[in-house]
Amino acid sequence: MLEQQLKDECCWCGSNMSSGDLWSVEARFNENSKLTVKEEGYIKEGFSIGNKENIWILIIGKKSPAKKQGVDILFITCSKRCAQELRENLKEDLRFHSLFT
Repeated sequence: MLEQQLKDECCWCGSNMSSGDLWSVEARFNENSKLTVKEEGYIKEGFSIGNKENIWILIIGKKSPAKKQGVDILFITCSKRCAQELRENLKEDLRFHSLFT
């Protein structure tokens, strides 16, 4: 099942995350971005950041506390290193504003 695969796969390096700690990077879409998301949940297509392609993201539900705090998406990674690399690449990507929290 695709949803289960995405939950166990680091969005940055692709490593299996079924055991161990998880790290997340919160972000919101730039208000000028043409990116729109119509569904809540995991998606895998359409996102390239830096030299990485097919990055999956978790779309935050409209009624969730995170959404009320301005978070649109979460990137789930397997390590602090992957989260840091992702944050650095997000700084260069004008489609997103990383919240860095």
